[in-house]
Amino acid sequence: MAWNLRRIRVRRGAKRTLEVPVRLNEQGRARRVSTQHAVLLRLREKALKGDARSLDQLIELAKTFNNSAAVESVGDEALAAEDQAILDAYAEEVRSRPPRGAITVRPGVAEDSGANRDG
Repeated sequence: MAWNLRRIRVRRGAKRTLEVPVRLNEQGRARRVSTQHAVLLRLREKALKGDARSLDQLIELAKTFNNSAAVESVGDEALAAEDQAILDAYAEEVRSRPPRGAITVRPGVAEDSGANRDG
């Protein structure tokens, strides 16, 4: 039971630590953002400068948090109806395609030469 309380305290402490505002200079302007936001901005900056480890971490975050629900809205703006129609048509086309490497057999096309008959 004690380990559970300790775990809760650690979780609360971590949450509070990530919420603490810090001062940040961005393009010569001072801003106050949460510690979490500042860390993510720094990670992005390092990744864009070519740091491979930062890039890997940023890609993993993107995989985790940019799920299919995020596809439906682009930067808080809903997709235009025609864009959604294009995406729906493409998704339907992909679903209707046979799997790659599948063999398609059309009835009446293959002829039986009788070479494989027993008798």
